[in-house]
Amino acid sequence: MNEYNYNFEISKNLKMLEHALDDIEIRRYEDMTGKMTDKIKVNFVYGPKSRILQDIKGQPDTIKFPVIGMTMTGMGRDDARNKNKIQDIVYKNPQGGYTNISPIPWNINVQLNILSKFQQDLDQIIQNIAIFINPYLVYSLQEPKTGKELRVEVNWDGQVAIEYPTVGGDLPNDKSYRLSASLNMVIKTWLFRTSQDPVKPICFIYDDIVITDMLSCDYDKLSSNTADNVTESYSISGVPQLRYIDKYYFKTTDTPTITVEGGGFERVTSLFVSGSDSSMYPMSAYNAPDGSVFNGYPISEYSIFSPQKLSFDLPAAKVIGFTDIIAVTDCGWSRLTKDANRCSRSENPYPINLPEHYNWCVEQFPYLNGLIITSDLNTPTLIDEEADIIYYEPESINREAILEQIRELMQLGEITVTDLQ
Repeated sequence: MNEYNYNFEISKNLKMLEHALDDIEIRRYEDMTGKMTDKIKVNFVYGPKSRILQDIKGQPDTIKFPVIGMTMTGMGRDDARNKNKIQDIVYKNPQGGYTNISPIPWNINVQLNILSKFQQDLDQIIQNIAIFINPYLVYSLQEPKTGKELRVEVNWDGQVAIEYPTVGGDLPNDKSYRLSASLNMVIKTWLFRTSQDPVKPICFIYDDIVITDMLSCDYDKLSSNTADNVTESYSISGVPQLRYIDKYYFKTTDTPTITVEGGGFERVTSLFVSGSDSSMYPMSAYNAPDGSVFNGYPISEYSIFSPQKLSFDLPAAKVIGFTDIIAVTDCGWSRLTKDANRCSRSENPYPINLPEHYNWCVEQFPYLNGLIITSDLNTPTLIDEEADIIYYEPESINREAILEQIRELMQLGEITVTDLQ
């Protein structure tokens, strides 16, 4: 709570709605034939009806009729729009990386009060608003970090409450005849976090499951009795996994939208493409959070639809080759050529008594070497095996990464610790 978070969101939204409504003009007519005698701009003020009437009573001619008064009646979080914590607004931070911010959907309840001396003035104002806001209006604001356009929707419930001064009894002689009407609207906007102190994430969680029918709260006793039991090991990683892509074969001039499926995308802070040929993109060396270095070309804009799905527009390549996709989080980085699901079916579908069982091999997806970029879609692309390696490993051995790979291989082959003894 010691953070200061304020970007003038509420006052900006109220001002934008005022600008949208502060240009209503009515006309006076001589009779029903439509002969116009005068044009009058409707006054617009911020304040409740009681304050407007008090100002008129205390200082005559300060506010002239007709007038529209706007006041805020309440505000709160919009749970209908607060569906999840997926962060879809990305900005470049001072360190050169890309960071996500998650806005809070926020509703501002507003009431418009219309005051006039004549019924025809009131009718014209209501009709102007009803036609203009049918059933809502939209204006644009700038997102505070990137300056990108945000579209804000203002909803009107479609109802107008009208109050006549004689309702409930005759109008006293000392009271002026005034008509009033009120409309209720909701501004559907957002609140943004101004700053956020970095918190070191939990990048890996390891879990060993031991099967036993013994229940005991004594750890030493339970461990000694289950030492020879089968142990299943599982792990959760904070590094994203890029498993599948929807398209993989393009010409050098193509700029398609690529959809990537996998896991861990909700924490992606930056996205890159890397070419097998250094001339494909204007690549540079980047330091990853785990200490390793890779060459890549940053993708400035991408969309995260869910923790399992993101998309981006692939930039045009200057030469042919293979393009890898690199995703970075605070826990490390991963690439398509490493994470791509190696098979569409890992189990042999044929019984052991058929010859096909021994001839069957695991099917692999065609983008295991990356996206294929060619000058002619009918000609296969060849990669120069002598080209410079575009990935650089850290000088020191990453023990945790090696253990993680061992756990994955043991889980894939259903290998237990006992099998290794």
